[in-house]
Amino acid sequence: MAFMLLFGLWIVLGLFSSSYAYHPASLPDIEDEHFIQDCVEQHNNFRSKVNPLASNMRMMTWDSALAKTAKAWAKKCHFGHNIYLETPRKVHPTFTPVGENIWTGSFSLFSVGKALRDWYNEVNDYTFESNSCTKVCGHYTQIVWATSYKVGCAVQFCQRVTNTGITNGAHFVCNYGPAGNYPTKPYKSGRPCSDCMGEKCIQNLCENPERDQLRSMCYLLLLGMHSLFFRIAIIFLRLRHVCILGYFSWSPDWDITKSSPKASSHPFFPYPTKPPQKPPHHSPLHPTKPQQKPPHSSPSYSTPSHSACDSSCIAVLVLRISSLLITFGTVVLLSKRYPQMFIYE
Repeated sequence: MAFMLLFGLWIVLGLFSSSYAYHPASLPDIEDEHFIQDCVEQHNNFRSKVNPLASNMRMMTWDSALAKTAKAWAKKCHFGHNIYLETPRKVHPTFTPVGENIWTGSFSLFSVGKALRDWYNEVNDYTFESNSCTKVCGHYTQIVWATSYKVGCAVQFCQRVTNTGITNGAHFVCNYGPAGNYPTKPYKSGRPCSDCMGEKCIQNLCENPERDQLRSMCYLLLLGMHSLFFRIAIIFLRLRHVCILGYFSWSPDWDITKSSPKASSHPFFPYPTKPPQKPPHHSPLHPTKPQQKPPHSSPSYSTPSHSACDSSCIAVLVLRISSLLITFGTVVLLSKRYPQMFIYE
């Protein structure tokens, strides 16, 4: 009787734990309209409520090229920053360098809102007046960097994330253009939109449809060159992949899978103007030291953040351990009741 009860309990626990199985197909792709809207709205929501209020905070819009880069890097399931962030045309057809935030945690815990809140909550360790951090706060400052107005994000299911102990996790990457985290304050304080130079003010953010319009550098060059000779010459420039193929067909050449997604029809699209200065590369595996007096004028990259196992993850772990103990107990009972069962000659 005891054996039957243990066996039944073992089956029930097995079924219950399997209901928490991780399914990578349930994570959104970079073409998912709800995912795009969620990423953009969450960023703008946090940007609009900074304290003190910002006078020059730009509204963020979606960038499909940044999203492709985020997806390509997330697929590597590596807990560290993209090694190509500083290399021209490796992470974006125009922006160089590109900013980046990374969040890694248990699959069941992930949501865009959760990841963004974890990044934004670093504000508790940041002092605006002195532009200093008591701990890591680079994820927060990148989110509220006033001149970063393009964002592209992606999330990847990873059976194992290298450089962490996380398995069956969600690996979430957001890239930003232009890059933030220069050793200056992330924005100017003052009356919302007062430094927007006539741009439309929406929810304390500066909106400029002309700036946000999708235009390649090739287009801008051709706009001021009416000579056929110059138009032909541009094709042979290093920007020819942008001119000939178009912005939407761009994808990072280091993406070994080369699964270039189709362009989204979403109204949030890119384009930059001035590329920032080349940044140094900081180790992504160690917290960046808070700088009271920044020694240089280049952007820095903050340590990727990851979350501990959530309640669902812990429940699965407990259930599986319980199943092992019950299995062991069943074997012990069987060996006592049928002593010859495990004897081999």
